[in-house]
Amino acid sequence: MNYLDVYQSRLNHLGETVAERIRNGGSRSFEKWKAESPHTIRNLSVERRSKDKEYEKILFLHVSNNIPLLIGDIMTWTQDDGTDEKWIIVQEEKKVNGTYRSFWVIRCNYELKWIDEQGHLQKSWAYVVSSVDSKIKGNYRTWHNLK
Repeated sequence: MNYLDVYQSRLNHLGETVAERIRNGGSRSFEKWKAESPHTIRNLSVERRSKDKEYEKILFLHVSNNIPLLIGDIMTWTQDDGTDEKWIIVQEEKKVNGTYRSFWVIRCNYELKWIDEQGHLQKSWAYVVSSVDSKIKGNYRTWHNLK
């Protein structure tokens, strides 16, 4: 097999069209970068909750195309010290070539708890902005006759 045959074989392995070759080559490059990067986060788990559209203190999360994440999912990120942080996915970035997916994520700062109509305790992690934070504290003081 000569050099030209080897080259053509590699091209065909990536796809039949130029667009497929670009997308598949980009996906392979992303997977290699992800495997070798010291910034790759492992051991994330996901909970599905309602959407939160707050856009402050945002980080980007880059994942392979086959990772089934949705807007509103809550992720658990285990830190090096063993503590867990909750992060909510608020938006997906649109990609032209589609070699991987990118999301905007915000670290949750409150676990909201409430009693539903059937009397069951419900809870969900959320990101609450400071103006809402002040209102919650004010409501708490009012409910409990505090000054």
